[in-house]
Amino acid sequence: MNISKYIWAAAALVLSMSSCSSDGYWEEYQESGTKFAFEQKTLNVATVKSTNTYTLNVVRSDSKGSVSLPISVVKVLDLTFSNRGEAVNNVTLSTNTLTFEDGQNVASVDVTINCLGGHKYQAQVGFAADDKSIAGSNTCTMTFVTEHTWVSLGKGIFFDGFVNEDIDAEVEILQAEGFQRYRVVKPYDQLVADDPWYSGETPEYFEFFEEEDEDGNTVLNWNTVMTGLNYQGVSGQPIMCVSPADEDESLKDCFWAEEGHAVLSPIYNIPKVGTFGQVKYAVQILLPSYLAED
Repeated sequence: MNISKYIWAAAALVLSMSSCSSDGYWEEYQESGTKFAFEQKTLNVATVKSTNTYTLNVVRSDSKGSVSLPISVVKVLDLTFSNRGEAVNNVTLSTNTLTFEDGQNVASVDVTINCLGGHKYQAQVGFAADDKSIAGSNTCTMTFVTEHTWVSLGKGIFFDGFVNEDIDAEVEILQAEGFQRYRVVKPYDQLVADDPWYSGETPEYFEFFEEEDEDGNTVLNWNTVMTGLNYQGVSGQPIMCVSPADEDESLKDCFWAEEGHAVLSPIYNIPKVGTFGQVKYAVQILLPSYLAED
C-alpha cells in the first residue's frame, strides 16, 4: 500500500478555501457533509493482457459511520483507429456501490477489462458530481493498450541472404488478429546453428508490420533483432538486423513484392563497432498463403 498517496488524497479532501470578508478577515470555507474523491484522476497503464483487472481507490473526507456511494462506468472508447474513439461496452465494475465502513476513509472497486487485443482504450469511472470534494475529482480516466492476440497461420519461409544464403528456413508464422502484423517464430535458428560465428542466442521471433510512409504508400517495418551471430565470433559483438526506420532512413525498399511475399532491406550493424550498411532485399518472408498458391 502506498501510504503517501492516501495522505495526499485525504489532504485534498479536507483542503480549506479562504476568502476575504468585508472586515478584512480571512474566512475559512467548510464543506458540508461527507465528500469523496478518486485517489487518482488519471491512470495510464502500460500494454496489458486483453483481459485484466485493476483496483481504483476512492477516499472520503471523514471516517465516521458507514456510508455508501453509487459508482459506475461513465464511458469506454476504443481509440485504436480514431482519436475521437468508438464507444464500446467491455469494461465492468466489481460493484456499483462503494461501502465505507465505520472508521474507514478508503474504499476500493475492481475494474475488469475484456477487450480486443492490440487496441487502445480509454475508460472513465465516476460517481455523482454533487458528492465530489472541492479539491478532488469524481472521475478516474484510465488509458491502456492491450496485447495483440496472435493466431498461427501455419508454416512459411524465412530467408536472410546476408546471414546464410543457402537456407530457406521453414518456420511458423503468426498474425496479430485484426492487424497486418506478423511474427516469424525462431527465424534464425536454422540459419546460424552451424556458423562458427554463432553466438548461442537467437531471437524468439521476428515481428514485422505494415505502415504508411509520408507519401501514403504501404511499406513494411520491423522490430530490430539480433541475427544470432557475433562479429568474428567475439562475444559482445552481436550482428543486428536493423530496421532502416531506426536509423532515420527510408523504408521504400521494404514492401510486399506480391501478396504474402514480404521483402525487407535491413541495415546490419554491430553496436559500438561498426556497420555493414544496408543490404537490399536481403530478407524475404513467404506467408503460408503465398506457398499455398504454388
